[in-house]
Amino acid sequence: MAGNAGWLRVRAMCGFTVTGRTREFARARGEEVDPVLLTLDQGVALGGGTVVAGRP
Repeated sequence: MAGNAGWLRVRAMCGFTVTGRTREFARARGEEVDPVLLTLDQGVALGGGTVVAGRP
């Protein structure tokens, strides 16, 4: 999740960069959460990619 600085550092070492942040309501938790949008640098993986952290 966005609040875990270690989690973001590991992904940065794997070639991901933070490209956005948002605020959403998580029904399962009954509260708002702050997912982080990460993009994989194209030089790291073929074709690059985007993932939204905090979503299954």
